[in-house]
Amino acid sequence: MTHDNGKRNEIETLGFHFIELSNVKSIKNIYKEFQILMFLFYIYKKYKPDIVHHVGLKLIIYGTIAATFTRIKNIVNAVSGLGILFS
Repeated sequence: MTHDNGKRNEIETLGFHFIELSNVKSIKNIYKEFQILMFLFYIYKKYKPDIVHHVGLKLIIYGTIAATFTRIKNIVNAVSGLGILFS
């Protein structure tokens, strides 16, 4: 599940199921934020993945909440975009 950056066909060729996730970085509306959380919850409940990998602070928070409530045991989080302050 990711934002389509033009590599969708390449990902599907490798045998993965591609699920479009809108660009969540630029959203500042609380209703749309809640929709993202509920979408993650729905996808995790529907597909029951063995492992989930979240990249970016917002998806780490929302994804971990959704994964915890859907009882996904293996969660990998990668913090990115911290900028020059953490270099």
